[in-house]
Amino acid sequence: MNFHLWVRTRGFKEFPAPGAAPARPAPPPRRFVQGNELKGLAVATQIAERRKLPVIREPPIGEGVWTSLPPQPDLVALAVHAGIDREAWQVVDVGTPQFAAWRDRLQLWLGAPPQAERIFLEPFDPNVHGVSSSNPNFRLRKAKQGFRVPALWPPRRDGTWQVAGESE
Repeated sequence: MNFHLWVRTRGFKEFPAPGAAPARPAPPPRRFVQGNELKGLAVATQIAERRKLPVIREPPIGEGVWTSLPPQPDLVALAVHAGIDREAWQVVDVGTPQFAAWRDRLQLWLGAPPQAERIFLEPFDPNVHGVSSSNPNFRLRKAKQGFRVPALWPPRRDGTWQVAGESE
């Protein structure tokens, strides 16, 4: 229908009366993360994103990151693994209960679902893995998907770790 016909037939009456825009909820309060919680967040970032946590320097406060998430004792518990080489950590495979537990906890800590890492099971050999795929010596590197984690299970919500021999 043309606009002049729509106006003549009062087509605009079919729309509800415009009202005030719904009120937006207030943004969550931000806080500056420092200390052991910052170290734990750095470990979680290494597990999930395989990179260092970008830390900012606020002159009156110090180094840290801004977040809107509440303090989490289980994230603070990860601080004991800060500074340990990732290559020394355990590997949990995709599809295991441990992988699901770490994935869910990392999503809670970082706010985004983490992606599994491709973990090579053999070292790179340029004579076999670095040649063209048409070369008869070419072979794919064996790999699997998973996370490199400092412990088999993530810390509990209260910040304690599961000890060996304790039921899962």
